[in-house]
Amino acid sequence: MTKIVDAELSQFFTFIHQLPMRDYTTFGDFNIESFTIGSFPSDIVESRCLRAGSDYAIRYKNHFNDFCLSIYKEPKKCKVLNWYDIAKENNVNLLFNREVYSLIDYYFYVMSQQNFELFFNELKVLQEIPQAFGSGWLDTDAMMQLFDTQWLSIWLDIGGKECGWVSPGVIGLVQVDLGGFHIGLPYVYSELKKHFGNWEKSTELFNVIRLYCSYLAKARVSEHAGNIADALLNYVIALDLLLGEKGSSTDSFSTRCAALTYLTLGRSYNNLVRDCKQVYDARSRYVHEGKVPEYNTIEKIYKVSREIAFCLFRLNKNAWGNESGFHILIY
Repeated sequence: MTKIVDAELSQFFTFIHQLPMRDYTTFGDFNIESFTIGSFPSDIVESRCLRAGSDYAIRYKNHFNDFCLSIYKEPKKCKVLNWYDIAKENNVNLLFNREVYSLIDYYFYVMSQQNFELFFNELKVLQEIPQAFGSGWLDTDAMMQLFDTQWLSIWLDIGGKECGWVSPGVIGLVQVDLGGFHIGLPYVYSELKKHFGNWEKSTELFNVIRLYCSYLAKARVSEHAGNIADALLNYVIALDLLLGEKGSSTDSFSTRCAALTYLTLGRSYNNLVRDCKQVYDARSRYVHEGKVPEYNTIEKIYKVSREIAFCLFRLNKNAWGNESGFHILIY
């Protein structure tokens, strides 16, 4: 008998009380790839709990109206312990053997925690491109530590059989600032796909876009936290990864940044080269002398880095932008 088998997992992260947060009732549900953000999907939870053989939804149905903002991830395939066949093989009835029941329940609790780490990491990565273009975001690191939240995992079809398991975990009141994510995330995704089409995600170029935007997202998080130095470093790292090369100078960094963006920014080429040099010099002074950069340095580099992100998406829209060695096309 195989002890580790296929199963289907659904995950629901939910604020379980009406919290003192900016009004989350003013926006409808929206999707970011496999995630749905909005109201608590009680009908889905009830249906899946019933299929799993759990009375969780029946016991707590009266509380579902109190559940506010929810993040639901579409079902995914995973591997879990074939608890049903193991119990059957050993003639164990979980209704009467609380010790064995507690062991299996703890196993699924641990599995739930591990899968929610993947859940939050995936949601964090999916927000990086909209962040790079100025959207608000959900701070997934902070969400993992919030009180009064529920992490609900529902496994179905374990080992291809009509059995499952439900693992509800309550983490614990905090002030939550949505930061405009409910406007920014769906809007930016919609606009990017409207202008640049669906993204081919298996190409060398899109891997670079992901990496580039991840550093821009880190920069925006640092900037939001008031850490100007870290923000500057992440902006420059992003641009250097894309436009720099071994042994390249401040001049080559600055001229490449300016050449790609001066027209769309409505700036003179020479003035933008000068600004980019000032940004790179500010980065060097911080790294070598510990001198914290001024905030206007961040304003300059953000506009340049965002326009270069648009360049990458324009390049990705063209078939020849998906060829290996694409980077020679942007110089």
